[in-house]
Amino acid sequence: AARMSDLLLVAVGTGQLVEAENTDRRNLSLPSGQDRLVRSLAESPGRWPPAVLLIFSGGPVDIQLAADPRSGIRAILWCGFPAQEVGVAVAAVLTGEMSPFASLPFTWYSPDQPLSSITNYTLANMTYRFLDEPVGSAPRPLYRFGQGLTFAACRVQLSELSAPVRVARGAALDLAFSASIPGSSEYSCLYSAKAYLRPAPGSRIGRNPRVWLVAMRLIAWQRGGRLQQVRMHVLPEDMQLWNGSAMSALAGDYELLIGDYFDDGCAHCRLRQKFSIV
Repeated sequence: AARMSDLLLVAVGTGQLVEAENTDRRNLSLPSGQDRLVRSLAESPGRWPPAVLLIFSGGPVDIQLAADPRSGIRAILWCGFPAQEVGVAVAAVLTGEMSPFASLPFTWYSPDQPLSSITNYTLANMTYRFLDEPVGSAPRPLYRFGQGLTFAACRVQLSELSAPVRVARGAALDLAFSASIPGSSEYSCLYSAKAYLRPAPGSRIGRNPRVWLVAMRLIAWQRGGRLQQVRMHVLPEDMQLWNGSAMSALAGDYELLIGDYFDDGCAHCRLRQKFSIV
């Protein structure tokens, strides 16, 4: 019956036996033979109808074969651990009733990516905040923090960043920028604008993150929408780092980054400005 279908919906995932507060996973493999099912669909595109992979998990799993553009799996939808309306939401996305918008809340590691031990509290190469940039020859994450796709043709362009170049310790940071979408789309567009901080190269920050998210703002365009002026407010506590005994704003030079920080192929969806905490 499956081979006679026009489309396969394949649900895989984990559960409380695999992901729980007192349980550490040793690898990213899908449990109970689900990895064999995914491999069969991914490696035999002519044997099965096109498939959509629905992933129910609290974190990344091994879907490297499914993510290959040549595989028989045409779309991947991470559903998290949802509530009872998940069927309605998935149907609305797959039928085009609504255009999905999302930003991954974690780094989706490649199964080939070497990670530090969980007891290594330097957290080297773990989470988006401590990944070496550029990654270089090491295996890259399968998907980066903040990535996500939409049906809408709303490639956002950011411009005209306005922010102070000096901020007093303990003060908030207010910034503004322009966001536009060239062309038009049959869908409404939703975009999650993100603001990151990064210490200037050469800064002595100890074991603190190399980059971290400090603010987000959801921007909505209706059909035919164009330019919008966007304002963001960064709280003082979100600019703090560890000084060796407590969290505080560390004086020094920083870089403010607005947009899709981890999208290497999208220079126009990032804005940068240097500033100092004094």
